Amino acid sequence: MRPLTLLALGLTASLLAACGRAPDLAGSGTTGTLAPQATSGITSFRHPGIALSRANLDRIRLAVQNRTEPTSSGWVRLTSSPFASPAHVARPKSQITTRKGGPYADPSGPYGSGDLEMREDSFAAFANALEWYVTGQEQHAKAAIRIMNAYSEVSPTIDGSNAELLAAHTAVQWANAAEIIKHTYKPTSSPGWTSAAHQSFARMLRDKFYGVIQNFLPDTYAGNWDAAVINAMMAMGVFLDDIPMFNRGWDRYMGTQGSGALQNYIAPVTYEVAETCRDQEHAQMGLGYLAGAAEIAYNQGSDALYSAHEYRLLRGYEFEANYILSRGQSATLRRCPASKTQPLPDDIAKVRGDGIQRYPVWEIMHNHYHDRRQFNTTYSRQIVLDVRARLGGEGYNHTLLGFGTALYARPTTP
Repeated sequence: MRPLTLLALGLTASLLAACGRAPDLAGSGTTGTLAPQATSGITSFRHPGIALSRANLDRIRLAVQNRTEPTSSGWVRLTSSPFASPAHVARPKSQITTRKGGPYADPSGPYGSGDLEMREDSFAAFANALEWYVTGQEQHAKAAIRIMNAYSEVSPTIDGSNAELLAAHTAVQWANAAEIIKHTYKPTSSPGWTSAAHQSFARMLRDKFYGVIQNFLPDTYAGNWDAAVINAMMAMGVFLDDIPMFNRGWDRYMGTQGSGALQNYIAPVTYEVAETCRDQEHAQMGLGYLAGAAEIAYNQGSDALYSAHEYRLLRGYEFEANYILSRGQSATLRRCPASKTQPLPDDIAKVRGDGIQRYPVWEIMHNHYHDRRQFNTTYSRQIVLDVRARLGGEGYNHTLLGFGTALYARPTTP
């Protein structure tokens, strides 16, 4: 891998020195210039094309058939999940009320009506849709359809203190499941996913999910909330063939408004992630949502989000990975609010003891920057390889698409 010139990156030696351990942007497949930084989104859609394009789906299927690592081990993790079973039973409710702090906020009390159930059901729909394509077993397609229909028949209303987060998290799962089924499942011996059922599901997403997130969130909210909304808006835009919806998410990502906008969530020069001072779980979540949005854009034919603002997303990932791996010693945090000059004591203890959970957000960026673009991802790659070695790959998380090793990992490379 050869490094891009400093001139091509628009960086000076003094700026690199100020950055400290900035990511080493290197690649044999680059031209030495930055990719065009589009600001107006797209004008047509490719299907399937949300988290996975048809080429990606075919790659996963071939890797599973040939037991190619690390995809094969990642696939075992995914299919071992209880939510990947075609026997999964949906549990929709007409009114879904979230609790502050998410579904696990109060272990001594109720989770919030329907919150946890919809997170699990939406992932079950996605897992079964993916399994249908990879294995060709119709029972999985029928399961995905059954779960989606159960929710569209109820068309739940989402409210509560975390309504925007729940709507965003699950909309990504729902849209991905629906995208795969709509564009790949064409049975000849059964109706499949009927036009009426598909239209009912589309109305549910537009009215009950987009309706909750359409105004984004005030800057006073943590950036991962806004980033989650960006990701969901782009995902739903593709499935719904709604270019204005998709481009609203795109413009939010690329622009200056919102705490989840790329250039606001990851600082210039230092590349510190906005929520690193809060805790590493939320910092990873925010990065994962932004990477999810960038991957959708890539599957629609544009590298603009991945390369935006001089590869700011890659630099933020590398900052966060280095901070975790160095147990908080790689940087003095500069983005803490005035009332909080350092992370909370429990987060400091986890960082120093290397007790930070690795969220399933690393394979997606590693696939793009290291494998597609041939960039050096020094610190992020260490996390990817560690998770593969210890766990067999990334797993489930109730706030993210998850299982990145199954979805994005390429054959093992140096």
